[in-house]
Amino acid sequence: MSKRRNQFSSALASEAVYLGFEYLSAVAFNLQNVEARSLLLLAAHYAGMAFFATGLGAAHALAHSITSVLGVTHGVALGIVLPQVIETNKAAVSEELSRLTGLIAKRISNDLKSALIKQ
Repeated sequence: MSKRRNQFSSALASEAVYLGFEYLSAVAFNLQNVEARSLLLLAAHYAGMAFFATGLGAAHALAHSITSVLGVTHGVALGIVLPQVIETNKAAVSEELSRLTGLIAKRISNDLKSALIKQ
């Protein structure tokens, strides 16, 4: 969630989120799933392009510091700081945050429906 986001970076980030939620579980359950792994790679590429278009924000700056000082992985450090960064920037990114959480909620809802139908 960058205050410097733009339509280009938002489109890339949205597709990265969508692909990540769409294919992460497929890879987790079958590491040999080349198609799903390729699409996760594409998601990571889109996320990187979105970062490049806007620059990294407070969450990454803080996470890099935590990683270097405390030695925790970057992902764990992001998990620690991201809730507070989102809360701090909420007013500036509320529309984008609502859109992305809607996208995630829709995906989770579809997964739950699929799981219930399979049972």
